[in-house]
Amino acid sequence: MPTMDQIYENLRTGKPHVSFSEVSCWKECSWRHKLQHIDKLGEFKYAPALAFGTVQHEAIEQLVMSGSVNVDDFCVKLTEQWTKHDFERAFPLATAQQQLRNITSEFKPFMDQTFPDWKHVASEYPLYEAIEKTNHAFKGFIDLIIEAPGKKNKPLFWILDLKTTQWGWDRDKKADEITRYQLIYYKNFWAKKHNVDLKNVRCAFILLKKRGKPGACCESIPVSVGDVTTGRAIKTLHNMITSVSKGIALKNRNACKWCEFKGTEHCP
Repeated sequence: MPTMDQIYENLRTGKPHVSFSEVSCWKECSWRHKLQHIDKLGEFKYAPALAFGTVQHEAIEQLVMSGSVNVDDFCVKLTEQWTKHDFERAFPLATAQQQLRNITSEFKPFMDQTFPDWKHVASEYPLYEAIEKTNHAFKGFIDLIIEAPGKKNKPLFWILDLKTTQWGWDRDKKADEITRYQLIYYKNFWAKKHNVDLKNVRCAFILLKKRGKPGACCESIPVSVGDVTTGRAIKTLHNMITSVSKGIALKNRNACKWCEFKGTEHCP
């Protein structure tokens, strides 16, 4: 029996699928996407923020699935990562552990207040779904799916993506359409897979603030997913696949500020 990858055709990236992070990279600068995903250039940097986010997600996943969590166990995991990668010089372990405790202790009360009578449906839900009118697939993982009563107690599904941040998001970040595309893709592919009416699915980012004030370490950013926005998101997905398939890659000089290739031989 063929695997999922074998059902679809490979793109120039060597993969038959695309993810939101890849779409976001392409949308910001298709030349950078080419260097990273096709030419396989660039160096992956495992930083304290990534290590923290991974452990924090694991702690919350255990909490929502079992109803409780021993935070000490995850503080040990942080210690292991800090020791292995010598992160202490970049960020104090004790501070990271306290931030982990603060966020984790506030998460369930926050959920109970924001989504009264919510029920856990799935965590780290895998998506590998066909993209219409292409021979490729969309790949992703939904952090958290819950069910909660809406108006007149009508059950609603919530697609939630957890984002670990320092203080939260500014107004521009909250309004950024490309950022919203992640939840638009998740909602549409998940709903289609399970034959759920889109009207019964809601979306939100959940910000986990490492430097949040006591009682304010978690914040919900609802995302409205209408027909127009969905149409633009799907069009962007198709445009990316077409562009990559044809080998089209253009430089966006407005996206150079934080790019690792800026001023190198690959992007002089």
